[in-house]
Amino acid sequence: MGGCPQRTGVLIVTILTKEFNNHDNIKQRRNSKSLKEKWKNIKKESKKKFANEKLEYKTGGGQPIQISINENDLKVKSIVGIAVDGLLNPFDNSIEHEWNKWCPASLKSAKSDELQIRASSKDNKLCSRNKISNYKQKSTKLTQDCRTNINLVSEAKLELINIQIACLQEEHRVKMEE
Repeated sequence: MGGCPQRTGVLIVTILTKEFNNHDNIKQRRNSKSLKEKWKNIKKESKKKFANEKLEYKTGGGQPIQISINENDLKVKSIVGIAVDGLLNPFDNSIEHEWNKWCPASLKSAKSDELQIRASSKDNKLCSRNKISNYKQKSTKLTQDCRTNINLVSEAKLELINIQIACLQEEHRVKMEE
């Protein structure tokens, strides 16, 4: 069966519908739409059961939820696979950790290998010196630019004040002449 995946899917659903309806135990025939909807609901219920099973590993107390995973759920899981289990996080080592030995002091433990930055100390020193030097140069330039801008703003304010004084004096002179 080659060709377009959508056509292949339609063909498979048609074959499964015929096979389902030709079964001896079936009293009422189903169309492909209702069978697809039923499969979707079965997958959803199985996913819920496996998700609730994962939630049971959380801490926090309370009564455990009774989860009944049956043979059909396991079959669905084998067909659907990763959609039920989800992706594993390679950086989550909480499964391997011995939580019964955990204490607040373990928060101060060393970083895991995955979180370590691997670089030689010479590279780190050179890199940090360059960063500091670049920061100082940028800081100095910004400071000089700020001072220049402050001076320009101050001169503009002074000029504006002088214009206002001249206007007020002119206004006063005109009023005195009237």
